[in-house]
Amino acid sequence: MTAGGYVKAADLPQVIPVFPVDGALLLPRGGLPLNVFEPRYLNMIDDAMAGDRIIGMIQTRAGGERSRPSLAAVGCAGRITSYAETSDGRYLLTLTGVCRFRVVAELAAPSPYRQVRADFLLFEPDLSDGEAMSDEEREALLEALRAYLTPRGFDIDWSTAREAPLDALVNSLSMALPFEPAEKQALLEALTLEDRLDALVACSVSARQVAKTTATPRSNEQPPMTSQTNPGPARSAELDRRLLEVLVCPVTHGPLEYDRIAQELISRRAGLAYPIRDGAPIMLPEEARALDAGPEA
Repeated sequence: MTAGGYVKAADLPQVIPVFPVDGALLLPRGGLPLNVFEPRYLNMIDDAMAGDRIIGMIQTRAGGERSRPSLAAVGCAGRITSYAETSDGRYLLTLTGVCRFRVVAELAAPSPYRQVRADFLLFEPDLSDGEAMSDEEREALLEALRAYLTPRGFDIDWSTAREAPLDALVNSLSMALPFEPAEKQALLEALTLEDRLDALVACSVSARQVAKTTATPRSNEQPPMTSQTNPGPARSAELDRRLLEVLVCPVTHGPLEYDRIAQELISRRAGLAYPIRDGAPIMLPEEARALDAGPEA
């Protein structure tokens, strides 16, 4: 099976619009729900729907202007596979990952949104079927995953995880787990699925070690600064504004309200409040509280 019907890199458009959102990771065959309402990106979706429906998701890096930060070197192109327009003019859509790309150059395009010349050749294997996973690799991943999730109060269907195809399991976890943007970029840029598996295990182990070292400070040390007291390079309590704009409820694909005090993203239609932990939204229905229940202590 090929990704999005594309067989080789040359089949993909060489100039694509890009949607820069830090912390939002798209990988081949993964699905990313988006809530679009900013005029220039509504324009981008209109143009994409009139053409090949391809959009590149990409993070930013240091440099550039505040209103136009520099783009990361690698992004992932996705195809719009579901689309709906709301009564207030927003677009709710799902972008399904097709193939990663390197940014050759950003174009001085007349459009209000950004466009790049993309090179897909290095990542052409994204268009092919996934690889098999050995029992040892799967157990190593599940062990690291369990150690990462358990202290955070998360749980998954472990029997399903043991049976899932390697690419689906690794890519889904890479997209869903609340890693730092730099870690998300490393997962994206991992050349092969085996490399991404190694990076995913490393990110999980690293996060667990950080949690251990910060959870119980020594008696002669000051407690670690929280995001409320230290707004510096550590993850801030404030979510990235652009990430807030594009996140939607995974149950209804409807909009979310940000409760800054309770640190929750609220879906009125689903009747659920998704928690924000360590600055990362946990968009899992099983982790959300019902709105008729009180907030977490």
